Amino acid sequence: MATELLNNQAYSIDADNLVLGAQYPVLHRSVTVANPQVELKRGMAVINHSGTLYIAGAKSEGTTIAGDIVAIVTAGHAADTTSETVTVDAYVSGAFNVAEVKTIEELDIDTTAYILGAQGNGIYLL
Repeated sequence: MATELLNNQAYSIDADNLVLGAQYPVLHRSVTVANPQVELKRGMAVINHSGTLYIAGAKSEGTTIAGDIVAIVTAGHAADTTSETVTVDAYVSGAFNVAEVKTIEELDIDTTAYILGAQGNGIYLL
């Protein structure tokens, strides 16, 4: 009977193109971000603005918050409208497909400023 339990599939993973190769170490950890009160999706960029972490594309008083990319969300999370912050698991280093990195609203992160800002934090957008 115990042998049957060992042969069951524990989980499955759908392949995507977010993480690229192994030329840079892919590390992750829990990070706490200002709650955007929207569903978080795998691949969303996390930016640092004046010491506070936000999901890229977040707005404050109608203006998009700017900052360097410091992490990439590893898995989706349902929207939370009750707390001020949300803790998510995020990649904090590695090489990522820039076409698969997401933001809350349409934000072009395939620019030199975002790419070099992310690279300074160990996030390589290729």
